Amino acid sequence: MEHTDDPAGTSRRSFLLSTGSLFTTAWLGTQWAAITAAAHHAADMAAADVAAAPPWKGFQFLSESESKDVDALAAQIVPSGATPGAREAHAVYFIDRAMSTFFAAWSADFRAGLAEFQSKFHALHPDASSFAAADSGTQIAFLKTVDRTPF
Repeated sequence: MEHTDDPAGTSRRSFLLSTGSLFTTAWLGTQWAAITAAAHHAADMAAADVAAAPPWKGFQFLSESESKDVDALAAQIVPSGATPGAREAHAVYFIDRAMSTFFAAWSADFRAGLAEFQSKFHALHPDASSFAAADSGTQIAFLKTVDRTPF
């Protein structure tokens, strides 16, 4: 039971939770146009003729190798199954657009985290050319080793 001296029954915890919700709502409101643009970009890329272009075409932030690893990473986090997964949703295009627009302030940290992720993977699997090129079992096993890292 939470102790409070407030006669209305509120606590610091409930105040912080409600304030956090307010800030999240305000942030979403100010970024909504960019978020929907990123979602539309991902949908547009899904509708594009991917056979006619390499899968990294249309990226603004991610390089070719980064896009392949982010795509593989997202596909392991939200795999395909009874419902479409991250790959079918073209989440990598949403992530790319997010890093170049509404999450631009975090893009340097994202890129540094991804580089560290790739470096750790290569150190453990020097025979694999990249995370994306590794088989699913190797990817999942590696993800378990970095599960609690900031990236």
